[in-house]
Amino acid sequence: LPLPPLTLRLRVHAAGLNHADLLTLHGLYQTRPPLPFVPTSELSATVTHSSDPKFAPGDPIFALAPPTIGAAATVLDIPSSCAFHAPRKLSPAQAAAFPVAFGTAHVALRHAANLRPGDRLLVTGASGAAGA
Repeated sequence: LPLPPLTLRLRVHAAGLNHADLLTLHGLYQTRPPLPFVPTSELSATVTHSSDPKFAPGDPIFALAPPTIGAAATVLDIPSSCAFHAPRKLSPAQAAAFPVAFGTAHVALRHAANLRPGDRLLVTGASGAAGA
């Protein structure tokens, strides 16, 4: 089937399961997808088809799938705006766990705390996906 513009067809290798996914599965998240639905949003995959020139078949990616799509699948079509080129040194499991942990840290440090190059940050404790 032809792809809509700026869409990727993916062969999924791993899907992340995070706190928001668990809340969604228990019906406790702030938004509730209509039933039935495919759970999870984080994934790592290989591009098999692309209608976006930024991505080519064979490219490893990680992505945050839109809530209406769900990442726990073998083959998936997603908007290319949801995908990022994955460093080849990341395993599929590491790449699938990257979007929410990195995104949360980035928003907290760069946008909420307005941290800039040269600033110092004291981390007094860390846990979960963003820490050790």
